[in-house]
Amino acid sequence: MARLLTPPSFTGTIDGITVYKVWDQFYIRKKSSLSAERVKNAPEFEQTRVNATLFGRASQIGAALYGKLSSKQKKKYSYRLITGQVMKMLKNGIAEAEITSMLEKGF
Repeated sequence: MARLLTPPSFTGTIDGITVYKVWDQFYIRKKSSLSAERVKNAPEFEQTRVNATLFGRASQIGAALYGKLSSKQKKKYSYRLITGQVMKMLKNGIAEAEITSMLEKGF
């Protein structure tokens, strides 16, 4: 990607070139060959889909546990910390009910 020094006349993709804005800077790059359809269906993205599903479940469990914290315990990083711990436990094959009970005992 390259940063443009003068504002372009458009943002978007034309002829395989994408122009976009991040904060107050404009950038230009080659159009990506990756599409949502490919990520959802191609075999090489199977692990991505598995991890996304696990993370979604970890996020739901983490939100439920975070909601049970006292207002003093609720810090900016607490939800992320809980979700990360849940994600590790899910990857290790621990059942959701067991994860919830283990982490609730820690409160």
